Amino acid sequence: MATDPMFQEAQNAFAAGQHERAKDLLTRLLRKDQNNAEYWLWMSTVVESPGERVFCLEKAIKLDPNNVAVRRGLVLHGALPPNDNLPPAAPVRRRRTGDAADQRVSVKVSVDGLSSFKGGGLQQLWSRPVVRYSLFGAGGLAALVIIVLIIVSAVNGRPQQVAQQSTRRPSATAPSPTNTLLPTASPVVKSPTPTFIGPTPLWMFLEATYTPTPRYIETPHAIIESFRAGLRAYDRGDYLTMAQHMAQASRDDPGSPDILYYLGEAYRLQGKYQEAINTFSQAITVNAGFAPPYLGRARARLALNPATDVSKDLAQAIEIDPRFQEAYLERASFLINNGDPDGAMEDLAIAETIPPPAPMLYVLRAEARLILDDAPGALEDALKAHEMDFTLLPAYLTLGRAYLANENLAQAKNNIEIYLRYIEENPQAYVMMGSIYYESAEYEDALEAYDQALKLDEDLIIVYWYRGRVYIELGDGQKAVNDIVKAQRQNTQSFLINVDLGRAFMVAERLNDAYRQLTLANNLAQDDSQHAVVYYWRAQVLELAGNPRGAKDDWENLLALPPEAVPPEWITIANEHMLILVSPTPSATVQATATETPLPSSTPSPTVTPSPTATPSATPTPSPTLRPTSAPRTPTPTR
Repeated sequence: MATDPMFQEAQNAFAAGQHERAKDLLTRLLRKDQNNAEYWLWMSTVVESPGERVFCLEKAIKLDPNNVAVRRGLVLHGALPPNDNLPPAAPVRRRRTGDAADQRVSVKVSVDGLSSFKGGGLQQLWSRPVVRYSLFGAGGLAALVIIVLIIVSAVNGRPQQVAQQSTRRPSATAPSPTNTLLPTASPVVKSPTPTFIGPTPLWMFLEATYTPTPRYIETPHAIIESFRAGLRAYDRGDYLTMAQHMAQASRDDPGSPDILYYLGEAYRLQGKYQEAINTFSQAITVNAGFAPPYLGRARARLALNPATDVSKDLAQAIEIDPRFQEAYLERASFLINNGDPDGAMEDLAIAETIPPPAPMLYVLRAEARLILDDAPGALEDALKAHEMDFTLLPAYLTLGRAYLANENLAQAKNNIEIYLRYIEENPQAYVMMGSIYYESAEYEDALEAYDQALKLDEDLIIVYWYRGRVYIELGDGQKAVNDIVKAQRQNTQSFLINVDLGRAFMVAERLNDAYRQLTLANNLAQDDSQHAVVYYWRAQVLELAGNPRGAKDDWENLLALPPEAVPPEWITIANEHMLILVSPTPSATVQATATETPLPSSTPSPTVTPSPTATPSATPTPSPTLRPTSAPRTPTPTR
């Protein structure tokens, strides 16, 4: 058993109901030692969501496979099948004092689809989360409470009681309650960690961040018990109950904008975005100088329509409260989504000066740096966010992207796989996983990942281009054409997409279309390196079409470019082909009669029936060196 004084302090904080303090201490301990199963077990008792608890428990079970408490916790969360050999938790009797609501250990179990079991009969029935959680019901919750209490007793060597708490429990980082709400301006208080809801950057497809969100402000409403009950529901994530209590509090005190703000938050966190917008607007009408409703309304509007311009609401929130860190972070996210990473970096620089530092700040800055092609800086920020909060799942996704941009495929794959174990409905994560498989030449796996991304969101047109590249490598030219045409129609001026469409035509043996498409790409080329790509592929198309003079011209054009614009292996290949083309005894392919260039054909349709033979066949008795060579390295998508 660990004897670190900080670990003992974390246990004592938990026993006293100071879960935020306990989590902070355990996070520090895990920074020093991530291989301590006890630390991960205790961390599972103070994190906020079922996904976090499963994550921590799975870390612990890998380090201590025989830990009964860990296994029981995983069974209760559906992450392990029931095991009759697990000894039951012994009953623990304790005396309650004070406010029963504050004394109760609250465990929230939600149907989040993190894992399931396969099989028939009772096993299949058990695999359904709704059935499983219904069967556990109150008994499951009580069992988990018992487990936590047993852990507390075992560590300290004696039974411990949860210390009595006061009726108000502000977090260590939350502002002190104010006595009155100023009528003309919002109080300058520490803003909460961001909770991104609705349409978000690709790294955020969660209903809330995994970093707990302290309250913006807790104005005393001593005579309104429903307000206090609503805050308690907010703290434990019960937003339906929160809405009911806040609605009652608002009826009792209709002139309090903070009550209306929390009511709007309750609606927003339930996905009732229009009701949230209406309530936030009502709060602004009551007090236009209160900052949080502007932020809440911006988030709810984005949730309804990601294309909504919410810059005015976000700017107003910041103008009213220049220390509103969460508003800066939300605006940075908005700017990143709208292609302004420089503006996002300015907001993030201000947010960094406002304590406490938020892990999401560094996740956002990593995203902005990825857009700005600062791969090393992005990796540094992503690692910092991960170090600050090991349970922050969005950080795993951004860290995977950053490793991918730095060409560390193994680490990229590891982090994105962790993310996908808990968040299975994010198409962008599958796009990144497909890119990793593509770069690793694992084409079948890449195809499966891209298929899953399109299954989740068929409007991700760019994924058709990525999948088309995979079909090129697999030799299925017509499927490659069908996919890349969809992407090319959306972005007709993309040089790379037009080149890959030409390559797809070549693999599909549609050589006239291939020549025409590569010539179109040549008109879009902006530098010598892009011209080199066209000459390299078009020369091979001309050879396959039986046009040696045209091929020779393109190989010569390639060799005439500055050496730094042409990959060295291409120069070697061009010289080899030139030797064959000028040989006194050319191959049958070179001797074939053909026009100077292939004749163009009509624009392709993405629904054309695939050719029976996927790999292009050469004309009779070709020279082996005249076969199409391997593709150049294509850019890895990072967004």
